Amino acid sequence: MNVSQKFGELIRKGSKSFNVNVQRITMLAHASNQSHTGAAVKVRRSRGKVDVHRLVTENLALVGRGSQFEKKAVQQFLSPLQEEGTFQRQNVSATFDTERAVKLHRLNKELRGDPKLAPIIDTNFLDQVLRLLEQLTPRTDLETGNVVSLRSTAPEHRPPLTSQLEVPHVPDFTLPENNNSEAFARYIGLLTHGKFIKDSQLPLLIRALLHPFNETTAPLFTVRNFNDAMFYFRNKWDIASMRETFSLIRLCRLHRDTMSYNLMLGGVLRNARIRKVGNTTREFVYYLEQMLRDGVSADAHSWGVVYDHLLSDEARSRLLARLWVISPQLGRSSVLMMRVMQNCEDPEKVVKFMREHHVALTSGILRLLLRKYLAQDRIGEAWQVLQRAPTRLWDVGMLNGFLICLANRGRVDMCLMVIGNFQSARVPLDGDVFRWLYKALVRNGYTRKFAVVYQEITRWHRRVCPVRNTYWKVKCDTIVKFNCKGSDPTREQEQKLQLLLSGVTCKGSLTWDVWNVYPDLRPLLRFLGVVKGKGSRSGTAPSHSISDEGTKEKKRRYRERIRHISVGNAMAQRIPYARDTYGALARDFFWR
Repeated sequence: MNVSQKFGELIRKGSKSFNVNVQRITMLAHASNQSHTGAAVKVRRSRGKVDVHRLVTENLALVGRGSQFEKKAVQQFLSPLQEEGTFQRQNVSATFDTERAVKLHRLNKELRGDPKLAPIIDTNFLDQVLRLLEQLTPRTDLETGNVVSLRSTAPEHRPPLTSQLEVPHVPDFTLPENNNSEAFARYIGLLTHGKFIKDSQLPLLIRALLHPFNETTAPLFTVRNFNDAMFYFRNKWDIASMRETFSLIRLCRLHRDTMSYNLMLGGVLRNARIRKVGNTTREFVYYLEQMLRDGVSADAHSWGVVYDHLLSDEARSRLLARLWVISPQLGRSSVLMMRVMQNCEDPEKVVKFMREHHVALTSGILRLLLRKYLAQDRIGEAWQVLQRAPTRLWDVGMLNGFLICLANRGRVDMCLMVIGNFQSARVPLDGDVFRWLYKALVRNGYTRKFAVVYQEITRWHRRVCPVRNTYWKVKCDTIVKFNCKGSDPTREQEQKLQLLLSGVTCKGSLTWDVWNVYPDLRPLLRFLGVVKGKGSRSGTAPSHSISDEGTKEKKRRYRERIRHISVGNAMAQRIPYARDTYGALARDFFWR
């Protein structure tokens, strides 16, 4: 039976049996990597245009407001586990008291924002938490320096990956080269730590691969896989899925480790920042008590999570003083020092702390310093700090930090200079770099060569990574379509801009007055439309652009149509998942 026959059989049978379908998802997804034949492509193209509006209108009950699409998808995932344990989201219901949650959230925000009440809140929190943390922390033998530890696993961190268009194909885990825990862990780590443009069904794929009834992948499970999934859901602010993943560790007969609990504790405190009904302190204490029963020890990350939650300096000093008594080794750890520096508002205090405690400069600390300088709009000092640091510590996150600050001012010229320096240091670019470039171009105003500059940046974007429509890119499109006068960009203009952009870097200090400090860049500044000392944005529309009430209304309707098309396509893609969740997932991977 070939892949198409298996695919057809799955459609005919439907996805009523979860055990079968989660395995066939893996089989079809892997087989589709090797069978994208011309016939398959022709079948897809021969479907013709679909009336998306009519399709969505007819299926609003499945994917529209009040359809509970997400809840039903989670319920289908949890339904086979009813005999194994009780999950709160196994039954779809709308019993959440939104009004009460909003009132509690506002009250909590007011109380935590009051400087007089903050020490009282912190004291009550520490009184309940500190005792448990002391019991969980291995004590240091001051004479020998040895640490008596319980069962613990050190957290593992993977560097962030560059953006990719599609979620990678699911490997065939039945083959000998993939039928091992390491290969499965690498793939789960790629899904949970990577950046993908088309990732709307990624949570569903992660749940299917980590389901206890998935006979293909269940023998390959380790606690590391579930920790990665918890990390992914925490970044999505999906704390309910974190709890469910946390419970699945025990259902799969695995032992939770320190990282599992640290992720869950961090998720609980993160959940306190949004509207909720439950008590955060009670939930935090519950997980610490679970940690004690499981015989898992606390580490510097555990104390750091508590440190981040505290509001007053007195409570933070009390926490650190107690830790130094219990374990001076943990008190001197780089993890906890990083937490202390993150809570310093003044960058000079961070530098002073580093000198007093002999903290070595790392990529994370450099990123922290730059973020604090840029938050205060001290871009020149931030640039000096960056220039003194080794280029091996530079990364694209630091570049985006500079671009955010410059794009707000519409300084597309300075954005290009900073990008040139990072490219000289061999730092790879990502999609966010071009998002801020588009924003800087819009904020720079309706310049004469706007269309030429936008076209060149878009070409550059395509060479670096997949292009997707973002807010600022759509704004650029509308400006070119409705505001720019004249003909399309000429070949001579394109060649001139390419020549001007070649080798553009910041050779000295980064200053707002680029016109006077870097006179050799004036031809580029004129081409970009940047006037002396500041961007070209002004209160009146220049003569080379069209900007009247009629044009504004056309632009508004144009952007509104794009938004409706995007929302309609997203809802249309949900319809097959609402009817047959795991069958739709298998078909999706087949077409990819």
